[in-house]
Amino acid sequence: MRFYTLCCIAFLFVFKLSAQPFYSGCGPDTLRYTQAKASGTSEYTLSLQSNFLQYGQYYNAPQGITVSGLCFYGRALGNTNATATIKGHLYDFSPQDTLPFGAPLVSGTVEVDTSYHNGNMTQMKYTILFSQPVTMFNGYIVALEADSTLPIKIYGNNNGDGDFERLSVAQFGWPWNKMIFFASDNDFHIEPIVNYDLGAQISFEFDSACAGRNYTLAAAAPGVTYDRMYNQRAFNNQILQCFNFETQGAILPHTLDTFIYIGAVGNVPVSFTDSIIGWTTNCQVTAYDTLYALNAPQADFSTVGSGLPVEFTSTSVEGQDEYWDFGDGETGTGDVVNHTFPAAGSYTVTLIVTNGCSADTISSVVTVPFVGVDELLANAPQITVYPNPATDRAVVNTSDNAVNLMVYNASGMLVESLGIKGRTQVELPLAGYAPGMYFVRIADAKGYAATKKLLVTN
Repeated sequence: MRFYTLCCIAFLFVFKLSAQPFYSGCGPDTLRYTQAKASGTSEYTLSLQSNFLQYGQYYNAPQGITVSGLCFYGRALGNTNATATIKGHLYDFSPQDTLPFGAPLVSGTVEVDTSYHNGNMTQMKYTILFSQPVTMFNGYIVALEADSTLPIKIYGNNNGDGDFERLSVAQFGWPWNKMIFFASDNDFHIEPIVNYDLGAQISFEFDSACAGRNYTLAAAAPGVTYDRMYNQRAFNNQILQCFNFETQGAILPHTLDTFIYIGAVGNVPVSFTDSIIGWTTNCQVTAYDTLYALNAPQADFSTVGSGLPVEFTSTSVEGQDEYWDFGDGETGTGDVVNHTFPAAGSYTVTLIVTNGCSADTISSVVTVPFVGVDELLANAPQITVYPNPATDRAVVNTSDNAVNLMVYNASGMLVESLGIKGRTQVELPLAGYAPGMYFVRIADAKGYAATKKLLVTN
C-alpha cells in the first residue's frame, strides 16, 4: 500500500505525529462535484462536423487517486434507433495552464443512443471503464471524444456555477483551450470513477503524560478529506464533522479546542476516526494509540559521608532520570553518585528529577567539614618512585585504588597527566624532562592523594 502525506488538523501542544498511520481503501466513488456546484444544466454538442472534438474536465489529485473510468450524461442526435460511439480518455495535465498534456494515458468506449427520457438526466447516464486503472499523483483530466459522424449532446452547466474555477477544456480543431476561451466558464458533467486510501494518524511526543492534567488532542488526515472535489463535507465547509476522538469511554467530536483530561495513572487508549462523505461512497478509518499516565515526580535525596567525598542517593518518587548540580561547578547524573568536593565548606546541591510526565527540583545545603591529617593519611594511596635520582626513566608503584598520575615541576606547573586506573606500576619516560626537582602525585577516585619528590639528572 502506498503511503501518502497526512495533513495536520489541530495545533500540536504535547503531541507530535510519529506513529504508524492507519489506512483504508475507499471506493469506487463517482465524483459528482461539477453537478453539485452547478446552478443549472445545459447541452453542448460534441461532433466531428462542429470541430468540437473533445470536452474535458480537470480534477485535483490531493494524494494518490486511482482513476478507473468515467460517467457522463448525454444522448445521440439522429433517428430513433441510431447510436453513436463515444470515447472516454484520461489525461495528465500541464501545471502551467491545466490543459491536457500528451496522449491519453488510458481510454475506453461506449455506445450512446438517442433516448431523451423527457429530459431526465439520470436516465441518460453512461459509464465508460478504462482498459486499466491508473493512479494519478497531481491533477488529471477526464475527457470525451466524438468517434462518429452522429452529433452527441453532452450535459454540463452554464456560467452560473458561482466559482469560476475555469476547469473545463475543449479541443476545437487541433489545439486544446479552456472553455473560458469561448466566453463560457462551463463545467461538464464528466465524472471520474476513483479509488483512494483514506488515512488517520495519532501519536504522542512522549510515551507518558501526567495524571490530573488536560491535554489538547491532535491528529492527521490525508488530502482527500480536505478536498471539496472528493468530500461533500469539505464542499459544504463542514470539515470538523469528519473527525472524532474516543478516549476513556467517551466520544469527543473534534473542535479546535478538543482536549482530554487524564484522570488516573495507567494506560489511556486514544482513537481517532477520519470519515468522509463521498459523492457516491462513504468511507472511514480509525487510528489507535496508547498514552501512559504517570504521577508527577517528587525529588528528594540523601547523603552518606562526612569528608570531602560524599555519596548522594536519589530517594525521589516516580523519577526516571536524575541530574545533579553539586554547587562547586561540577554536575552528575544517575540514581547514586559519588562526588569529592574541592575543599571544606557549604555547598548548595540541586537534584532535578524528570519522567515522561514532568520535572521536579529540590536543593539542599551540604556542609563538608575540615578533613583532618589522620583521615588524609589513612585514606591516601601509597606511592614509591625509583630510581631516584633518575636520568632516562622512572618507575612509579601505586596502590590499586589510584586513578590519576600527575607530574609537576619545581614551579608548580603541570608537566604530565596520566590516567592509571587499574594499574599498580607505571613507567615514566624522562627524555623530555630538564634536569631538576619534580613532584609525582597520584590520586584516587575520592580525591585522596599522595606525592613523592623525583630528582631528574643528566
